Parts: sequence; C-alpha cells; structure tokens
Amino acid sequence: MPHNALLKGEVIKRICVRDRDQHRDIYMNLHSNTTVWEMKKRVGEQMGLIPKYLRLEKGQGYNAIPVKDTDNGKTLLDMNIKSRDFFTARRLDLEEIGEEID
Repeated sequence: MPHNALLKGEVIKRICVRDRDQHRDIYMNLHSNTTVWEMKKRVGEQMGLIPKYLRLEKGQGYNAIPVKDTDNGKTLLDMNIKSRDFFTARRLDLEEIGEEID
C-alpha cells in the first residue's frame, strides 16, 4: 500500500447528504482521516455556504443526530461514519447563529 494511502485512511464511499434547502442529494467519497470540518466545508461548497452557516445532522427525520461544532476536529473514523451513511444538511437561520444584519 502506498504511504500516501496510509495518511488518507480508508475510502468511505457514497456518503449521502440530503440538501433540504434545494431538495437534492449530494454523494461524496471521503477518506476516514478526513475531519468533520473538512466534510462540512465540502458539503457547504456544494450548497453555496460556508461551514458556519451549515447545519449537518447524521441520519434523517426524528432520528437525526446533530453534528456539533465541538466535533469539527474529529475524523470520520472517530465519528464512526461508514460507507452509505446518510446525513441531512440545511442553511442555519440568523437567529440560530446569533448574528444580526445591520
């Protein structure tokens, strides 16, 4: 196995992220050593958002578990994310972020 592959970790295939704002699915293949922040960044790029304005949840519906900001430094392996896991993403409202627009 090449050294570069060891650094990236194993490939996690077909992670599905449901974009609730645009009613579409985003599929990604990521490495197990990818951080939650990097995953949020990649999802945000697909949705036209920066990670600060993105709410990401593992699962869907009432069973969805929010991905907390305190998890940003964890890897997908640390979070027990596997191939074909499902996430839900949406834009945060300004009230949820705690910001005001002048």
